[in-house]
This record gives sequence, C-alpha cells and structure tokens, in this order.
Amino acid sequence: MNLYRLTRAELPVPQFFVVTTSAFRSVFQNQGRSEVAGSGGEFGHTLVQREIAQAYMKLVKQTSRELVAVRSSAAFEDSASASFAGQFLSILGVSGERELIQAIWQCWTASASERVRAYSRSKNLAGDNPIGIIVQRQVASRVSGVAFSSHPLTHDPNVVYIEANFGTGESVVGGVTTPDAFEFDRTTRCITKRLIREKKVMTVVDAGTRTKPIPPSLSNMPSLMDTEVAEVAGLVERIEQAFGKPQDVEWSYEEKHIYILQARPISA
Repeated sequence: MNLYRLTRAELPVPQFFVVTTSAFRSVFQNQGRSEVAGSGGEFGHTLVQREIAQAYMKLVKQTSRELVAVRSSAAFEDSASASFAGQFLSILGVSGERELIQAIWQCWTASASERVRAYSRSKNLAGDNPIGIIVQRQVASRVSGVAFSSHPLTHDPNVVYIEANFGTGESVVGGVTTPDAFEFDRTTRCITKRLIREKKVMTVVDAGTRTKPIPPSLSNMPSLMDTEVAEVAGLVERIEQAFGKPQDVEWSYEEKHIYILQARPISA
C-alpha cells in the first residue's frame, strides 16, 4: 500500500483507512462483479458494512470533518509496466455512513466496466483483480495537480515536471482544463520553465464534485508560487527516494499545507 509507505516515510498524507481486498472478496465471493453491477443490488454484507462504518466514525473523530474522498485501488494497479490511473473510480465529497457505503459500492462495481477489462487485457492482466478502497479525509484544495520526478516526455531524470490548477486535481487529471506547467531542475534547484495558461474552470468539492468558472482576475495568474513549486518538487524527490524509482504523484494544497494524495511509478 503506497499511502501506508508514504506515511511511514513521514510524508504529509491526509488521514485515511483502507477497505481491503479481503472485504471485496467477502462481498463478491458468490457472484461476479458484472452480474452484481448489472443487477442494481445493494451492499449485502452486514459485517463488512459495520466495520466500514466504525472506521469512518473513527476517522471523523480524529479529523473533526465528515467529508471524505473514496478512491479505488487494485491489486495489479500502478506497476511500472501498467498504470490504471484514470481507469478506476474516485468519488470526492462523500459525507455520512450511507453515502460512504454507496460510494464504495460504486467503486467496486465500476471496476467491472468494459474499459477496465479492456485495459487489463491489453496489459496481460487476466483473471480476478480485487479492488481495495482508500477512504481519505477530504482535503479542502486551494490548488492541486500532478508531479513527475522524471520528465514524462523527455525522460530526463534531472527534471521534475509539475502541472497545477486551482481547486481539486480532478480538473488536471481529467483534462477539464489546460493547467499551468513547471519544470524544476533538481541540480540547480531552479525553475527552468513556466507555462502559465488561461485556466477557465476548476473543480471544487462540497457535497460531491462540481466544475465552476475561475474568475477572470485569477484565470491568468500562476496557480503556484515559486516557493510552492520548489516544495512540490522536493516532496516528489523524497517519494522517489522512498520507492526507489521515478514517481507520478498527485498532491494538493489546503491553504498553506501540502498533502500527498497518491503516488505510483511512472509507467513505461
């Protein structure tokens, strides 16, 4: 579990708990995901549901916040040869036990989609692919994005490449807008390239996720200050050191505090 390893490395990760692949198997052991997804059935395993509710209440007590992000994580996901980034479902702004159970159910059943199956076949990942679920405290994102510890196009290991936009990272990873881009030299510790785009929309979270216009006075402003670019780059370098290979990282600023949301190897 990458987030657990990041926490052990004392990197800033929002508080979370995990609904394991064992729980997935307990729920789906008697029928396939495709059958269940098509049936419109309800979450039927009382013990698993009760344990999820208990973990959620513990998280709410620790953080004093009810909103959580629910993210899918597969056993075969995010190897160096295959990244399922964007294939599985993430649901933000989930509030309360009932909504949480529904969100987990949606993530589990969405893993049976033809898009996921086709991608799995293309990577020779045949057979059952059990889905774990990460339930994270929802970060109130001021600005978010992705960062690569090695340039994803030139493969230069000395360049950290960062994309950013105001609001949550969904506008960046989902291609909703063209984000700002920064290149940071790991040797000189300087920004070597800035592309500040006209960012017309952003995604925000309250009760769920929605897209809203960025005010004209803000749309052409840099989403990150130079000091923040350097901070993102420094954390991405630490993550690469922790995992021993180049990393693709999702991050978010909540006011002045940065959080790491996900990390995976840069796929071939």
